[in-house]
Amino acid sequence: MQQLELVFGFLYDSHSLQKKIAKQIKEFCIKLELAFTYENSK
Repeated sequence: MQQLELVFGFLYDSHSLQKKIAKQIKEFCIKLELAFTYENSK
């Protein structure tokens, strides 16, 4: 469950997301990409 929160947590609260800076959002998106990447299939 913590893994889900780590990857998708930023999507749960759009008001919180609006307050984040671009660098933080990019870090969240990278984690999300890694969660959906299988081995070398980018």
